[in-house]
Amino acid sequence: MQEKTKLKKLFIGIDTPKKLKEKIFEKLLTNMPHQVTPVKKENLHTTLLFFGFVDKEKEKQAIETLKEISIPEFKIKLEGINQFNDKVIWIKIIDEKNYLKKINSELKQKLKISEDSFHAHLTIARNKKLNKKETTELIGKLENKNFFAEVLVKEIILFESKNGS
Repeated sequence: MQEKTKLKKLFIGIDTPKKLKEKIFEKLLTNMPHQVTPVKKENLHTTLLFFGFVDKEKEKQAIETLKEISIPEFKIKLEGINQFNDKVIWIKIIDEKNYLKKINSELKQKLKISEDSFHAHLTIARNKKLNKKETTELIGKLENKNFFAEVLVKEIILFESKNGS
């Protein structure tokens, strides 16, 4: 078994444009309850395929696969707020032509990955201590801010996950 220090925690995703990162922080993440930890601004992204800890060989395979995949430029909409298990707070992504799902499927096929759960979203915060009722109230408050943005997707990239990603 390889030492963890030689492994990297990698994923393929879409970076969030700088102006949109600013808008997310300004409109949604100011004045969050202290029990909720916002994702660091520089780490806001959409994950298409998460690998976890991988060795150099798997990293090279991922880089080569990215070179093989051509994606058209397309728009996605970010609208609405939701959560997973009262812990992860995220912005809903609307991809009317299902490009994200298609890219996810192509990546999994080329990399021979069988895991099939994919739900396009942009994580903005992690709830550490709010109970279910408090989380539901927070989601309602965030929804009332009527957040909306459009993003032109031009590329997908390989990210290394570090603390706070």
